[in-house]
Amino acid sequence: VQAARLQFKVVEMSQGGAPPRALLTMISGISSLPQLFLGNTPIGGAEAVELVSSSGTLEQVLRQNGYTDDGAPQGLPLSQDVIDSAYSTADRDLLYFQQQEVVRAQEDVKKTVASVQAKIDEYRDAVQQDHAQQEQWLKAEQTRTAEEAKRMAEERKVLELEQQRLQQERQEIEQEKQRIADAIHKEQQSSEAATASQEDPASP
Repeated sequence: VQAARLQFKVVEMSQGGAPPRALLTMISGISSLPQLFLGNTPIGGAEAVELVSSSGTLEQVLRQNGYTDDGAPQGLPLSQDVIDSAYSTADRDLLYFQQQEVVRAQEDVKKTVASVQAKIDEYRDAVQQDHAQQEQWLKAEQTRTAEEAKRMAEERKVLELEQQRLQQERQEIEQEKQRIADAIHKEQQSSEAATASQEDPASP
């Protein structure tokens, strides 16, 4: 700018009343220094200025943005309206950013809740399936136990009947033995009586 013999004013960022660097970045979209402003209008950073300067179009660019032979429009430090507008924009952007963060946080919470709920549902389904299998096994075991008890009862009844039959047969055998013993005893008595009659001459 100085080589082009254009009037300009240098504003040191360390000077009191100078706009904060962050504010300049919000206005110009450039974070590096130095920056060239034409009044309150950002022209560009050092690289952009060097580019148009080396091409010989710096003065044309400045004049297109309002530069006159009387000098650059005054404006730095930036006017209060520009500062207020920049801060308003920053506040709006910050609010939007915060809203987006809230939305993202809500989405993350929803995803987390959905993931946890899916795990709970999976666990509940597994528990219900296991419970159903246990119920099925228990019913089958109860049925098997009932059938086994019925079979044992039937076998016990058969054994009792067999014991009764054996007892009856034993009684019959005892009775038959007693009958045979009585018959033998009677036969012996008859035989003894006949023998005695033959031996006694006085008997008729």
